[in-house]
This record gives sequence, structure tokens and C-alpha cells, in this order.
Amino acid sequence: MTNLMNIILNILCPLAYAHPGLAKDAPQWWSWNLELGLLMGLIMVALFYFVSIDTRLEQIEMKENQRLLYPWKKAICFVLGLLLFYVAVASAIDPLGERYLFSVHMFQHVLMIYPVALLMVVGIPDWLECRHFAFLGT
Repeated sequence: MTNLMNIILNILCPLAYAHPGLAKDAPQWWSWNLELGLLMGLIMVALFYFVSIDTRLEQIEMKENQRLLYPWKKAICFVLGLLLFYVAVASAIDPLGERYLFSVHMFQHVLMIYPVALLMVVGIPDWLECRHFAFLGT
């Protein structure tokens, strides 16, 4: 009975691979990948973000002769966006979505498009936001 059910399920519900060339011997779907290239890239983006905030705050303080508060809430949002991006790409979601379930692959894309992008945009400092989005009329 079980074999018959498996045959019926394979006929009615074939596997939909997100990238058919990668459907070889898949590792266990719950394993995390240590993506060193991605990790180093995200660390570089975070360092650039914090160095540019520090540099710009010093320039504004010297120009206006007043002490400005560090935008911790925006920095936390930006870092959370970077961490969520790493989770979407290096966690068990990636092999599961790439090799087994197309719906998980699409969830991975939605995760990168909506929460990651939103957190990173919210993490943009006010001075950068005003300068680069002035053309919108806000």
C-alpha cells in the first residue's frame, strides 16, 4: 500500500527543482552552510556602514558645532537586515529550497525582498536619506 501511495504521489506531484542542475546528491536539508564569501561581504558592508556613519557624524559635529546622537536604532535595523539576509542564504532554507521544495525557494526570495530590504532601508541614516531621496519631494 505504501509503495502504491509513493508511486501515485510521484506521478501526481513531481518534484519541482528551483535549479534543475543542482539536483544531484543533496546534503541533509537541515544543515547550515558556512558561506565565507557571503559572510566576508556582509562584514565589509557593515564595516563600511559604521565607518561612514562615524565619519559623517564627525563632519556634521565640526560644521555645526553641536553634539549629535548616534543613530543606534537605525544601525540595529541595518544589521538585522544583514543577519536576516545571511540566514536566508546560509541556513537550512537554502538547500531545502534549492533541491527539494520550490515553495521554500520562493519563500527565500520573499524573505530577501521584503523584510531584508525593509530593514536595510529603515537603517539608512537621516542625513543620507535626505540627500539621496530629495528628488521625491519629501
